[in-house]
Amino acid sequence: MSTKKTLFNFFFISCSLLIFSSVAFAHSMHDHSRLPYKWEFSKDAKLKIARQVDLNSPNGIVGLSRFEQNKLSSYGIKVSNKFSSSINGVDVLVERTTMGIRIISVGKFNQASEELLIPIRKATNFSKVSMISSNHNGHDHSSLNIEWTFGNKTNHKIVKRIFASKRTALIGLNTFEQNLLGEYEISVGNRFYISISGHKFVAERTTSGLKIDNATGNSKVAKTVNSFSLPADNV
Repeated sequence: MSTKKTLFNFFFISCSLLIFSSVAFAHSMHDHSRLPYKWEFSKDAKLKIARQVDLNSPNGIVGLSRFEQNKLSSYGIKVSNKFSSSINGVDVLVERTTMGIRIISVGKFNQASEELLIPIRKATNFSKVSMISSNHNGHDHSSLNIEWTFGNKTNHKIVKRIFASKRTALIGLNTFEQNLLGEYEISVGNRFYISISGHKFVAERTTSGLKIDNATGNSKVAKTVNSFSLPADNV
């Protein structure tokens, strides 16, 4: 009986060590680097974070929905990556976790000028651009003063379609891409900028995707295809 008990204890300890080692190894495989991004959460996500976390105290943890997690993944923000954001006027340093995000610290960051604000930011010269005309009755045809950035996969789909079009390109968007625009209050009929590797394209959201004015010319589009550099291709 003593021999059986000894063997059982040995087996239990061995399994425990194996599980612990596997978890530790998986954690060590996470990328803990700081990304040069300043992520703009949607209005609903900001409200959720502000409700659950005291922004004056670091180490607050907030769970995110699968959709919110997929958003981060589509822009190359992996589990354990750190990035900055702004919640209710407070600059925060955030770490992505397997379930959501963790607020690491609050305050002003010296690197703010070097960070790429994604996926949405204000556009400074929107009114100077000739916008696409539309015939869709009943839609909101406002010209939004914003500049939008998609993840790599969507951007490559867009630029390839633009390159194949002489002037106006029609690009279909999947449900995830459509919901992404909707969550940031970009409605069907709205016109706005799309930024791809420093090149701006005037776009209008349609019921099936986007209508984009190739005002920059095919030569610049071809250059954009080869130079775009967000680290993920997961949309």
